[in-house]
Amino acid sequence: MSWLLTGKFSNTTTFIVLPQSTTEELLSKQWHQLARCYIMGDFLQAADFQNDIIDALLVNQKRMVHDFNKVGGTEPSKIKLVWANTPPNSPLREIVLQHVVGFSGGHGLENEPVSFELQEYLSELVAKFIKTRLDNTKPTYPWENVCNFHVHPCKPKGYSCSNNCSVVE
Repeated sequence: MSWLLTGKFSNTTTFIVLPQSTTEELLSKQWHQLARCYIMGDFLQAADFQNDIIDALLVNQKRMVHDFNKVGGTEPSKIKLVWANTPPNSPLREIVLQHVVGFSGGHGLENEPVSFELQEYLSELVAKFIKTRLDNTKPTYPWENVCNFHVHPCKPKGYSCSNNCSVVE
C-alpha cells in the first residue's frame, strides 16, 4: 500500500532496512522479503512495482557478492519459493539463473530432496548454461543491465527502458 501512495516500498514499517555494515543473514532475509513482494506484484500485474522490486533485489545481490562473496537467492528454500510462484521466463527466475550460470560454483542442493520446483530449476539452469555456451556470450552480473529484468507490458521483445538501466546504485 505504501508503494501506491508514495512510490516507495522501503518506507513501510515491515521493510527490512539494511544498515551500512550488515550481515549475510539480514541480506538473505531482505532478499526473501523482496522476492515475495515481486511475486505479489506479478500476481497483481503491477509492472512498475515489479521493476522497483527487481532494482532493489539487484542491489541486494550486488551487496551479497561484494560483502560476502555469495550469490543471493540460490538457497533451496528461495529456489522453491521462486519456482513455485513464478511462470517460466519470469525475470525473477532469470536473475537467479544468470547469476548461478555466470558466477556460482555450486548450488547447495546436494542434500535436498528433488521436488518439482527443484527439477524445473535445474532444467532451466542447464538450458541457461547451454545457451550461454552456444551463444558464446560472456556472463555478466545481473545488475549490469537492470532493464533485462524489468517487465515491459505491451512492448516488443528486446525493448529497453528509456531510462538509464545499466547501473544500480
